[in-house]
Amino acid sequence: MLKSHRPWLAIALVGAVLAASAVLAASTSGWRTYKNTTFGVTLKYPSQWKRVAGYNYRFAGQNGFFQIDATCAGVPKIDQVARNEAEHKLHPYGSKPSITKITVDGKDARLIMPSKDQPQGMKGQAAVVIRMPEPTRIGCERYNYLVLYADKSHVKTIAGTVKFVKPCDGSGRC
Repeated sequence: MLKSHRPWLAIALVGAVLAASAVLAASTSGWRTYKNTTFGVTLKYPSQWKRVAGYNYRFAGQNGFFQIDATCAGVPKIDQVARNEAEHKLHPYGSKPSITKITVDGKDARLIMPSKDQPQGMKGQAAVVIRMPEPTRIGCERYNYLVLYADKSHVKTIAGTVKFVKPCDGSGRC
């Protein structure tokens, strides 16, 4: 058994995790749960947001939005997927977006935050690219990554509520 010479460090880390959990629980109190069996995911979002007409997986309200999508049947590395998203030729996140390594529901993920010169029409959009637990078949394609798009003031909190569930296989079996 490995002995620690710094037991205070373990106590501090446990305290930090509990504090972060309490903040997340308080900030999502009263939020609705969204479940998508195609992508095999649940998440929480502000209860006043409504489904946006013309979009399958987008909800919005006066103070923000979220949308989910799946990507990359062929790109195996999450850093490349995140760079492809962040460095799109139309610069949806501005000219110098930041990409940060994070974990979502125990899965490897990348947070993309816009730079100050992001086009105003993007409404402060940020994104989180999350490696799915296993490739998910949607139609004829297999996807390795879930992409959560949300306004930058909600993206981290919403990402903190993401949970992967067993997706449906197209026959209605989940």
